[in-house]
Amino acid sequence: MDEIRPVEEEIKTIGKSWFEREEEFRIETGHQGITRVVFVALVCGDSFGSDNVAAGKLFEFMSTFGNAGEDTVGGGLILLSSDREAMVPSSAIGFIEVQGESFMDNLSKLASFGMHTIRILLFAEDCPTRDFTEPFSLYSASPPKGEAENIDDEPTLFFQDLMAIIRKYSSSFIDSDTLPHCKHLKLLNGENRKAIPSANKIARIAQSDIYPSLEEFVSIFQAPMGLLESEKASPLLPVIDWKEVKGIVNEAFKNYV
Repeated sequence: MDEIRPVEEEIKTIGKSWFEREEEFRIETGHQGITRVVFVALVCGDSFGSDNVAAGKLFEFMSTFGNAGEDTVGGGLILLSSDREAMVPSSAIGFIEVQGESFMDNLSKLASFGMHTIRILLFAEDCPTRDFTEPFSLYSASPPKGEAENIDDEPTLFFQDLMAIIRKYSSSFIDSDTLPHCKHLKLLNGENRKAIPSANKIARIAQSDIYPSLEEFVSIFQAPMGLLESEKASPLLPVIDWKEVKGIVNEAFKNYV
């Protein structure tokens, strides 16, 4: 009879961890490991005055989002106003792509820039390629008000439409003119302005519960913890109970003997 090795050694020889396999897959396929997020939020109107200070601080923060270091942050943040004359933002759309481990923590820090009631529409890790224009840009827009809609009826269609808009127009967003009084804000006009959902519609999305709040999402995201940092699982993946696995292996060895 072959020598029976310790349970711990047997478990180590079962195969590579999911983390090791994912790392190899990224290398083999050339995946960049990009994290992509789309969110909406309410904005405190008095957070952005006529000066350049508040927008400048927000732009600087977002441009290094997720502790990206030398990696370029892609996408943008659109500050939406319902009054085209006053241009006081009441809601926002964020679409970001970045490489970085502190991504979720930094989303929470947006509260210090006057953003609250954040709703996560999309969060995807290890995206193979970039989908949004880079580098990051900060935009100001006052889209048409549009007709009254019941957003609770078709939340999926709303998300699909928004993603289609971002993919189609974001390359032209970045070519928009900078506001004279604020070098960090680009003004969306013409077709770019008309394509975006209204400030009031985005505000209604942020105030509804059809998408998870940032707090809800973070609690899910941070819940599954492994013994090592490399063993952190996706919030959608079940956590493996290694004690149970060892128990099963031990029982199998008893039957084998």
